[in-house]
Amino acid sequence: MNLYTVFDVIADEAGPLFEAKNDRVAVRQYQNLLSQSRLDASEYKLYQVGVFNHDSMELSDLQTREIKYNTEVEDGKQGI
Repeated sequence: MNLYTVFDVIADEAGPLFEAKNDRVAVRQYQNLLSQSRLDASEYKLYQVGVFNHDSMELSDLQTREIKYNTEVEDGKQGI
């Protein structure tokens, strides 16, 4: 499972880690968080910070990368 965090630009710190199967699922969870909490999306960024293997209990791919996504809706789907 991929590990993600939401970075708060105003506070200059990252929130707790969460898992998602892929970037698209992470974006959906991130967008749900923002909309449920009525947060300003411009104040937050989504990052993948690594991968956790549940079987071996090992962390890998520990390179932080921002997940960019398209906020435009096409045919009812949002892209990344």
